[in-house]
Amino acid sequence: MPSEVKSLAELESKISEAGDKLVLLYFGALWCRPCKIAAPKLAELEKEYPDMTMLKIDADEADELCFLFGVEILPSFICIKETLVLYELHGLNIEKLIEIIQKYYNCDVKTLKEKPKTYINMIEAGYKKIKEIKALIEATLKDEVSELPVTTRTSTEIKGKGKPGTKTGKPKVFQPKP
Repeated sequence: MPSEVKSLAELESKISEAGDKLVLLYFGALWCRPCKIAAPKLAELEKEYPDMTMLKIDADEADELCFLFGVEILPSFICIKETLVLYELHGLNIEKLIEIIQKYYNCDVKTLKEKPKTYINMIEAGYKKIKEIKALIEATLKDEVSELPVTTRTSTEIKGKGKPGTKTGKPKVFQPKP
């Protein structure tokens, strides 16, 4: 069974420990039906490829990691070797997953034609997205606050000379004294 990872620090440690071995990040959840279907095949793959490090990230317990890696579909798989992201697979496609593992299991990343991004780049992009969303939320809240009705105060209230003047809607009628 894959090792479960719950924090970014733990993930970085496991990737570092793997060295030049293939690391397969598996994003799933207990309630996810496709994840349940994938589980027995993942156990087989783990036995078939003993030098591969498989790390499970539970979407409910480590949602920050899912967000940082841009995972929106379960199950999702990210292949990493020597900190480089070699492939991302979103959704259940066991045949494609096997093909990816076979391709990169004994691969020397220095011989790759295209230069893949590092998993750190993915995380930085995730943090950037968090900042953008936070700024958007703050701007939205600011707009909502500015649309709230503004109460006006009279000069006597501001000067501290009594209660604010209120209008009752009734005009004052001058009554001469008899």
